[in-house]
Amino acid sequence: MPASPSVPARPEEERTKSSPSPRLLTLDDIAPPPSTFTSESFMAQNTLPSESAGLEPLTPQGAHGPSEGGITPAQRDHMESIRGGTHALDSDFSRKPVVDTNKARDEQNVMNQWFTWEFWQLMVLCALTILFFSDVVSPLVHWKYEHSLILDSGIFFAQMVSFVVVAAIFSSPRSAGNKTTLTLATIMAALSLLVFLGAASMHCHHHVTKQMHHVADDLGGIFKPFSHLIVVFLVMQGVLEESASDWANLVMIGSAIALGIAFAMSGTVKDIVCYIFIRLDDYFAEDEFIYFQGELYLVKHIYWRYTEAYRMATRSLTFIPNSEIACNAVNNQSRDDARFIQTELPLPSAIAAAALEAIVKSTWTLLKSVEETGFTATNCEQYECQFDVSKSSVWIDNVKPSPGAQDFACWNLQLKLFGKYYFSKPPKWNKEGPEPAMEARQLEWMPLWNYQVEWFMLEVKKIIESNSKA
Repeated sequence: MPASPSVPARPEEERTKSSPSPRLLTLDDIAPPPSTFTSESFMAQNTLPSESAGLEPLTPQGAHGPSEGGITPAQRDHMESIRGGTHALDSDFSRKPVVDTNKARDEQNVMNQWFTWEFWQLMVLCALTILFFSDVVSPLVHWKYEHSLILDSGIFFAQMVSFVVVAAIFSSPRSAGNKTTLTLATIMAALSLLVFLGAASMHCHHHVTKQMHHVADDLGGIFKPFSHLIVVFLVMQGVLEESASDWANLVMIGSAIALGIAFAMSGTVKDIVCYIFIRLDDYFAEDEFIYFQGELYLVKHIYWRYTEAYRMATRSLTFIPNSEIACNAVNNQSRDDARFIQTELPLPSAIAAAALEAIVKSTWTLLKSVEETGFTATNCEQYECQFDVSKSSVWIDNVKPSPGAQDFACWNLQLKLFGKYYFSKPPKWNKEGPEPAMEARQLEWMPLWNYQVEWFMLEVKKIIESNSKA
């Protein structure tokens, strides 16, 4: 039996070797540096073999557990905890919070983009194009021509076409409000074309009344503020679209404010509706005389909220709300068809019947003669007759008996005198120069009428006095 090899004995100095002396350790001595101990090294040390080598496609598990090559829920939870730990290690060793660098970079790019001309040029150029037509072209055109629907709609159509052209030229994916601008420009161009065609059709048809033309022309004045509203909507919607802000609360507050304003402006809305009634029902028009609340007014202009009129009693301008006129009685004096005055002259109570008959016959003779000879007024001027003798009449009426007396107490001579001329029928034009418009001659009848009524009253008074003495 072979002898077992002998184990060499260790030297004595190794047996008697002294143990190391203890010393104080710090955290820096045991913590590895970040360069040597990172999340990647930790992940490599703790990664499951199946993960490092690539996982096989998962197969359905059986009733008693995972199939061969599958991953159990416990293994999956362990892997998720390992991945979460790596982020914590990164934060701890770098002493900085974990930041999504891609998201921060995107936000920085967006902020830088807001301070570039390319971002704002589409919105700025479109707004300048709209304002150029509404605040420069339109005032220059109306400096020479009056407001009309055909003219204002033509300017609005050219404005919206220019808006579409500018939007198509300068549109780019990096422009603010790109989709909103193109959509709005296309819709407004189509709408302006329809309005212009409708205005042209109304202008060509002659069955449209004058008042309807007035309403259409007043509607032309809406295009300018409507253009300003388009600019405001364009800028606001473009900014909101790019900032992706939620303005739902502000919209709710704005709706409440708008509702309060609507209730506060109910009188204004009533005036606007009454304006439509005045125009379409043809109550009156510009340069016509109306009797309102017992006074004579000359209508200067009818606006959406009020009517500007010239008050004849005070010789001053008056602004009357349209609701006050439309909801109350108003007399359009410029559309009269006659003029007459009815008055009575008292006769002596003790006058004889022959004298009464002579007074009535003499008055008739005077009335018929003035139609051919005319009259000389108290200013010593000769004028033609202003009376329509065929419609005028003279008679005795309103005889009042005296109690306790055998004779009548009062006799009255009634005079009803019709005029040849009135508001809607001015006198014949006998002056030099072209005849003015009929609206400017509506009151020409008044001085001549007053002169003849005064002259006729004086002549009848002479007839009464001469027959009373006899």
